Amino acid sequence: MGKTSWASLPRKDQLFLLFLCRLFDFMQIATFQTVCYYQLKSFDLTLPETTLSWQTGIAIGAFTAAQICTSVLWGSCADKDWCGRKPVLLIGLFGTAISCLGSAFAQSFYQMVLFRVIGGLLNGTVGIVRTMLSEVIVEKRFQSRAFSLLSLSFNVASFLGPLVAGALSGPPEVDPTLQNSESRWLQRYPYALPSLVSAGTMFVLGVVVLNFTEETAKHLQPTGSMRAKIQSLIRGFGWQLGKPSGQEYSPLMQEASDDIADATEFREINSPISEDPSSSNRQPQRKPQQKSVSIWTFSFIMTLLSQAIFDFHMGAFTALWPLFLSSPRTQISDGGSETHAGGGLGMPIMGVGVAASILGAIGMVIQIFVYPRIHDLMGTVKSYRYFSLLFPIAYFAFPFIRAIRIETGIWIAIIFILFIHVTGRVFVIPATLMVLNNSAPHPMLLGKVHGIGQTTSAAFRTLGPFFAGYLYEFGLRVDSVIIPWWIIAGLGIMGSAAAQFVRDGAVPVAVVVDHEE
Repeated sequence: MGKTSWASLPRKDQLFLLFLCRLFDFMQIATFQTVCYYQLKSFDLTLPETTLSWQTGIAIGAFTAAQICTSVLWGSCADKDWCGRKPVLLIGLFGTAISCLGSAFAQSFYQMVLFRVIGGLLNGTVGIVRTMLSEVIVEKRFQSRAFSLLSLSFNVASFLGPLVAGALSGPPEVDPTLQNSESRWLQRYPYALPSLVSAGTMFVLGVVVLNFTEETAKHLQPTGSMRAKIQSLIRGFGWQLGKPSGQEYSPLMQEASDDIADATEFREINSPISEDPSSSNRQPQRKPQQKSVSIWTFSFIMTLLSQAIFDFHMGAFTALWPLFLSSPRTQISDGGSETHAGGGLGMPIMGVGVAASILGAIGMVIQIFVYPRIHDLMGTVKSYRYFSLLFPIAYFAFPFIRAIRIETGIWIAIIFILFIHVTGRVFVIPATLMVLNNSAPHPMLLGKVHGIGQTTSAAFRTLGPFFAGYLYEFGLRVDSVIIPWWIIAGLGIMGSAAAQFVRDGAVPVAVVVDHEE
């Protein structure tokens, strides 16, 4: 078995398309997170910082909150004969494009949240891309490199998204050219361009995926005409359109044509007993054994637990970091006096974009040049366990940046602490995906496993921003920005502890065998 490398990865064409799907999906999130605070503030310039804090947390978390409601549904649809991986991916891409378009022209907090919710409901790309990637790369020796592409896409998006947001948005008065009549609409929607760019890229990518991405599940690959496939898809959603297609798929297991709504177990039909030619005149064979295998293996449970804590503090960080960068150093108390104890760094939106993009820049370097070598030495599970310890260290140090008054010193501190945080993220994210993928009891359940994983991830990444927004509001009220940072540092410690119990592989905790006579 030869040594694996980036160049040795098979099916680079499909990997590249899946990489782009996650890149632009992450990028629209990173772009929105950068402009969210400023766009909300533009709706009402009189809003206090405490109100903007919790509104920002809710607006950022609305997308993933909506994903909770539909991620298992999309994962189940992706396993069906009448749907498949590719249609679910396309729905996610085009649905997110519509959401970004609406967010661009939102004029109130509630409109913004509504369009983000719409995008989240239609977006099932996280679990689907993971599933498709695992089906494209079936050899375990390639999984480390392949799954790290998802982490790389996150880092590239974290680098490009904030820069695009910072460069394309801002009130009209900062750019005299926007006073032209042709750009008058930008005076009304000064933060629309970043979301419009996200909408355009998602739409174009959807067209590319439609034409060049393959259906990865072998038993779900379409047969017959496109019309027959569309009819089958519509019937699967509940409508009867035309006569049933005469062509059938040959599922690997019986439940490929059954409802997989139950997220806890599946029915596996064992292969029929091979027929003995000499027994052709015997009585009919008894029905094959049916075995009920629990999806809740020890590895799967511990992976979900550690992933939940990780996504919770990462979700909190995604809301807390731009708030900390953008909120002013000087806060106005209820009595009208100024206080310097609370608040953030008070950066303009371009400064926030640059500071946020440092996350992606550091991540790309580590992902390409450091991650492969260290992962080859330590392996997946050890990488997950050891590098998860870096998060609480970074969270503990972040609030001390505010004590630095020299601008150069501030940027040096930002780069140093982000290096610690991003290093942990680069190693933990792909490790979580690989362990989750390998915890599936059967390849036919990959869609469901990743659907449940995405639900867990979406749930806690949703709670994280809500939690961070209210924590930051509380910190502003008591003039202590340390409080929210140190609380999520405690969460990071809990996540590191849970990571010590993660295993690589499925170890069933319950297998029930039923015999039918």
